[in-house]
Formats: sequence, C-alpha cells, structure tokens
Amino acid sequence: MVEVLKIINSEMKKLDIDYQFGVWKTEIKYPMTVGNFAVDEYVYENNCTKGTFTLHTWNGGSEIELTKMADRIKKQFAMLIKSNDNASYRFAFNNTINVPTGADDLYRIDIIIDVTYWEV
Repeated sequence: MVEVLKIINSEMKKLDIDYQFGVWKTEIKYPMTVGNFAVDEYVYENNCTKGTFTLHTWNGGSEIELTKMADRIKKQFAMLIKSNDNASYRFAFNNTINVPTGADDLYRIDIIIDVTYWEV
C-alpha cells in the first residue's frame, strides 16, 4: 500500500496539483486535493489485490477549475502502469462525482481511480 501512495503522490506532483493524503495538514489554499485509499484485502486467483483511490477536490469560487483538474487527472490515470522489483501496479480512472457542499461558493468533485496490484 505504501508504494501505491508514493506513486499517486508522484503523479500528482507531475500534474502540479496540491495534494495530501488522508487529511489536509497545511493552510487551506484552493484548489486542494485530499486522497484516501480503500483496499480490498482479498487476494484474487491471479494473485492480485484491488483497491479504490478517491481524490476529494475542493475549490472556492468556481467549479470550472475543478472540472479542468479532473480532466487532467483522468488523462494521467486513464491506464497507468508502474512496476518495481517487488510488484506491478495498474491505475485506471473510474469516474468523477460532483458532491454538493451546501455552500454557494465551495465546490467539490470526487475522482475515483481503480487500483490493482500484484506483489511478488
């Protein structure tokens, strides 16, 4: 799981998107993105493990900025494959969800990425 988080972090840096895992720990600056990872602990017949990575994005003032960000993330994670000596990882964009915030000037879009990995 740690390697999955490292890969996500690296890809978000390539996209120049402010991102933190779990909780936003610094001063809030929009747009901002916080990720979380839910892992299915079941090991499938082909020896893979699956999970879902969710990027929660927020922006004050305009939803269009989030839509553009989601499009960049979608392109980056359309079908991303990474590997190292211990495992192979496949990231596949799943969908985006516009989430109501209840505020007139705060917007949120969740971006879902499917993760499959095979450990040696």
